[in-house]
Amino acid sequence: MKRVLTTTLFLLNLLIAQGVSAQSLTENNGTEYALTDSVKSLKIHYSTHNGANVKAFLRGRELVNSVIQGIIDDGFTPVQPSLDIGISPVKMPEGLSVLKDGRLLISITIDEDSLERVLLGYFSFEAVTEDGVMFFLHNQSNTDEFHLGKDLVLSVIAKIKDSGFVLDVSRLEIGISPVTMSGEHIIEKDGKLLVSTEVNLDNLERTLLKYFSWP
Repeated sequence: MKRVLTTTLFLLNLLIAQGVSAQSLTENNGTEYALTDSVKSLKIHYSTHNGANVKAFLRGRELVNSVIQGIIDDGFTPVQPSLDIGISPVKMPEGLSVLKDGRLLISITIDEDSLERVLLGYFSFEAVTEDGVMFFLHNQSNTDEFHLGKDLVLSVIAKIKDSGFVLDVSRLEIGISPVTMSGEHIIEKDGKLLVSTEVNLDNLERTLLKYFSWP
């Protein structure tokens, strides 16, 4: 009983320090913890994995919440209403992040960049330009790489439009990749355009012009 009371007091202090309602966290058998957070429109159910203690559990929760908040602030939208995330205090045999039975297992030793790339798989960028150009992540871009590539493409499109050309398709989907694809910086596949962030601007302009016409 003394051990349970000590654990509970420690837990309550951590909850208060992190701004978590004490009623929102449940304890099972004194060793497993779970809580559900809301980050804007996304519900996140957290639970322990690999025997994480309270401190490790809340540390992992804080890391994931922070990265998700940044992703949403960068204009991305969750593709599903909720996430089920397990927090592990150590790296798992399969890696620092593992998807198992619909549950995303995250080690607290993962770095923010790697975590962001993993979590972005559960988000999409839904903004569409007035011309019908939309962008999507490809090859696990992070938010910085995605916006770099997107802004690069939009600057070339603006240059083409300023020259008098008009977009000749009702919708143009462009994937942004942080690396080359089979050694290529630009690939046209299944009606979509895949662009590397290191693409040559002249080559990008030549490729994009295929989707424009002179009025």
